[in-house]
Amino acid sequence: MSTVSLPTDPRNPPRARIDEHVLLEGGPSVELTAHHINRLLQLSVVLLVDGVLVEGTPPLEPQPEPPEPLSPYVREAQLEAAIAEIELLPGPPGPAGDDGPQGPMGPEGPEGVQGPIGPEGPQGEEGPAGEPGPAGADGEDAGPYWLVMVSGEAQTWTNMPAANAVWGGSTANPKSMVADLDSFTEIRFNILVQNAGAAGSVATLAYSVTGAFILISGASLPLVVNHGRTGWLELPAGARVAGAFLRLQGQGGDGVSDPQIAKAWAELR
Repeated sequence: MSTVSLPTDPRNPPRARIDEHVLLEGGPSVELTAHHINRLLQLSVVLLVDGVLVEGTPPLEPQPEPPEPLSPYVREAQLEAAIAEIELLPGPPGPAGDDGPQGPMGPEGPEGVQGPIGPEGPQGEEGPAGEPGPAGADGEDAGPYWLVMVSGEAQTWTNMPAANAVWGGSTANPKSMVADLDSFTEIRFNILVQNAGAAGSVATLAYSVTGAFILISGASLPLVVNHGRTGWLELPAGARVAGAFLRLQGQGGDGVSDPQIAKAWAELR
C-alpha cells in the first residue's frame, strides 16, 4: 500500500472519487492500492505518493513489453480467418431489377388428353355442285317390265269366230296398251283362262306402229283353263319404237263357244 494525499492548490481545489474513497483538499491521507493510484492519475489528478509529487498517467506497476509487430502476410491471414468466423447476416432485400429478355422457346410438350366433344355447330351454307363422277358399272337386270291388257273383271268373247280378230270382236273396246318399246329386245306372253274356248282356239299378241296390227311370231297360247305363258320371244325390230301398241287378239273359234280370260299381260326385257 502507498500513502496518498492531495497537495493544496488554492486556485483549483482538487477532489476525486475512487470507489468509496473521496480525497478532498486538506483531507487526511488514505492508503490506496496501485490500482486506485493509476485510476487517479488517469483522471489527471496531481498526487503526493509517499511524499513524492506525481503528475500524469504513468503506471505505478511495470507494464508488459508490447508484442513485436506482425508481418503484413500474417496480419492478412489473421484478418481473413477472423472474417471467415464472422457470421454474415442477410441485409434487407434490394429493389426489383428490370425484366430480362425473353428466353428461347422450349421444346413442345406431350399431347394432352382429348377433351369432351363440343356442341354441334350451325348448318353451313350449301357449297357449289361438284364435277360429275365417272359412269358406274352396269347393274344387274332389275327384272322384266309388265304391260297388262286384261286385269280385274274377266273378259268374255261370246261366240268366238274362227278368223283372227281383236279380243271380244269389237274394236270399240280393244284390249290394247301403248308403250315405249325402244329399249327392249324380248317379249313373253301370259294369259289366265277361266272358261275354255273351242278346241284349237288360241289367244294371240299383235303390235302396231302405223295403224295395222301384225302378229308377233310365237306369241300364241291355247284357250284352256289354266295359266299359259310362252317362252322369251324376240321382239320384232319394227316394234322397238317409242309409242308402239300391243293388242290382245284371238282366232280358231267355232262361232258358238264363249271363252273367258281373267288376265292377260306381256313381259318385256
